[in-house]
Amino acid sequence: MKKRFVKIISLVLAVSVIFGSAAVMSFAAIDGYVLGVADARKVLRDAVGLEKLSDADRKIADMDFDSVISVADARTVLRLAVQLDIIDGKTYENEYEMLSGGQYTATLSYTAVNEEGVPKTYTFKLAVTPYSFKMDVGNMMSMLEKDFGGSDAGLDKMFEMFKISAVLFTGGKISLIDEENKQSLTVSEKEVGGDFSEVKSIIKEVIPDLHPSLSAASSKKSAVLDGKECTVYVFDCTAENGVQYTSNVYMNGKKLLKIESVGSNGELIGSVVFDSLSRVVNVSDTNTKSYDDIPVTDIGGLFG
Repeated sequence: MKKRFVKIISLVLAVSVIFGSAAVMSFAAIDGYVLGVADARKVLRDAVGLEKLSDADRKIADMDFDSVISVADARTVLRLAVQLDIIDGKTYENEYEMLSGGQYTATLSYTAVNEEGVPKTYTFKLAVTPYSFKMDVGNMMSMLEKDFGGSDAGLDKMFEMFKISAVLFTGGKISLIDEENKQSLTVSEKEVGGDFSEVKSIIKEVIPDLHPSLSAASSKKSAVLDGKECTVYVFDCTAENGVQYTSNVYMNGKKLLKIESVGSNGELIGSVVFDSLSRVVNVSDTNTKSYDDIPVTDIGGLFG
């Protein structure tokens, strides 16, 4: 039973833990500069044309990387100031570099090619910090339920009693979250078979690591994606098994739209389309304090 549950979590991880090293977390500070309510007011005044920020401050204030200081940026700074959201302590030139930092919220459409060569797409939302990882599974859990739900009485019971909508990893614990009923079931990683280090090593073979800067690309070209003019940065990569492939990064200005992995023969290996991407993470996405805890015993020995 434990092995089957670990396999489910492993699949969740294998399509979601796709990015690199973690950044230093701060509630509301960038490059040592602490953001406060007064800063949100300054950003708002710039957005409505009443005050002009310095170039250095504008780089910090452009929270959504659209090169425009807006009311939305002011709202983000305010939420950071009152600690509703968190942000890492660095500035970035674009969303790709920000993603490499390892703290973000993203809604993704992930496409993978199965063994029969047929691409399948799944959508989900991630909230990542150096100390937590939350995934809203979207339509992926329906795939997991179809593949595993009918093959084990314990899993049948879990899906019947507890409709999983998100998984949260934090502090050596795994929480299965039922958003509809505001409930969570939390167990330690040891209870379900370890720290998933083996799974994470497999992930590195399947999904390319991010590079710290677009300047590391071996080449670039122009393209149009969903009607948007893009610069495609091409990275030559080698998997741990020696297989050569390229990682193509689609950028629209400072905005990251897509990352795709392509084999040496031009075949698609996998791709991630960013439906939304933000450098801030809601505090509620880092813990289960707002959910009612379900004791493991209520699941009838699911993890036994």
